[in-house]
Parts: sequence; structure tokens; C-alpha cells
Amino acid sequence: MTKDLDETLAELGPEFRSVAQRLREAPELEPRLACARPPSRVRAAAVLVAASLLVALGMSVVFGRFSAARQPRREMPRLRVSNEYSLAYAGGNEALREIIRTQNADGGWKNDFLTRQNAAALAKCDFPEARLAHRKALRNMRMRGLR
Repeated sequence: MTKDLDETLAELGPEFRSVAQRLREAPELEPRLACARPPSRVRAAAVLVAASLLVALGMSVVFGRFSAARQPRREMPRLRVSNEYSLAYAGGNEALREIIRTQNADGGWKNDFLTRQNAAALAKCDFPEARLAHRKALRNMRMRGLR
């Protein structure tokens, strides 16, 4: 025994010295690892089934979102235009309503070009919502130094 262990056993008493002696004389056992035994076939099959279900669930979520994105919405019919830049040239009440609907709260649109273009289209209109949107657009352009 080491000197430190001898000192500790002397402080604890003679009964602890006999316990330490029995532990030293005991045969050494080989340590067993919990993962040393191979997994059973049932457990391996259960793991494979669980992994397959997880993959199937993940694929259904991914493809379910993509299929939902492809389905048309059942909302108000909107004007079919290639983009917001062609609304001013499309003419008609639907195009003007779409221009008014996409106007920001500050009176402008996405950029200066679009603001000028839509304001010019609204200037040709004489229904009340278009006049209000045109005034808001003019105020926005004046505040930003575009007019």
C-alpha cells in the first residue's frame, strides 16, 4: 500500500484496514462494456423501422409544402400582369386598383421609378380612390425631392 493510504487507514481504524486488505486480495474482474454485445436482430429491425418512418415523415412534410405552394389560392381574382412595372401600361380599372392596393403607407412604391410611373398613371384617373392615391404619391415625391 502507499504511504498516503496507510495514513488514511490508520486514522480510520483497524476494521477499515481489513476491508482494504480483502479488496486487494480479491481476484480482478474484467470490465464489461455495455456496448460490447452485438445488438439483437429485433432491436436492429426496430431501429431500421424507426429511421424509415422518420425519413418518410420528413419527405411528406417537404413534399407536402411544395404541393401546397403549387395549388392556386382561392382569393379575390387578381389582374394577370407579368410584373408591377407593367401595371401602369395595362390600363383598365383592375390595373388601377392593383396600383392603389400595392401603394405603401408613405405614398410611394418599391422604388423611385415605380413611384413616378404609378403616379403618372393615377393622374389620368378621376375616381376618388385614385385621386387620393395620386395626392399621396405626389406628397411622397415632394418629400423625397423627386418632384
